[in-house]
Amino acid sequence: MVDLEDYTGYGDPELIRIIRTEWKNIRTSYHRGKITNIYSFWLQAGKENIDKLLWRVFFDHQCPFRINLNFSYILKNKMNGDLRFWSTQEYVGLLNQAKLITSNSDFEEFLRNFSLVDYVTKIFEKHPNTNWMFHRILSLCVYTYKINEGYSLLKG
Repeated sequence: MVDLEDYTGYGDPELIRIIRTEWKNIRTSYHRGKITNIYSFWLQAGKENIDKLLWRVFFDHQCPFRINLNFSYILKNKMNGDLRFWSTQEYVGLLNQAKLITSNSDFEEFLRNFSLVDYVTKIFEKHPNTNWMFHRILSLCVYTYKINEGYSLLKG
């Protein structure tokens, strides 16, 4: 188990408790299946470059795939300051539809469009309850769905 007190920004005991409780959901891990791959990246106090993490996902594939992603995060109650963990499921990604990636240029376009997304606004679209506000992103989860197993992914 990681010692969270060593990381700047995790001094809140309630936040540390939530992270320890949900560690299996937010830690960096990979699951490579026959059709679906799931990549989870713990974002340690915002020190990670999300584009770099997504390129790692791209280079892990040998065939075309569809991609969607979501975040796990902490919400804070405006009335009493309580914190709660929130993570969406695989079928509730940030993108309305998983993006097809068949080449390097498809992936570069995906990154350009993805970087324009206002993450916090997307989160509130999924949580219209005004008693809870966004507090901190904890992890990024990327879902890929392999297609056309017989074709190569164009990486040039």
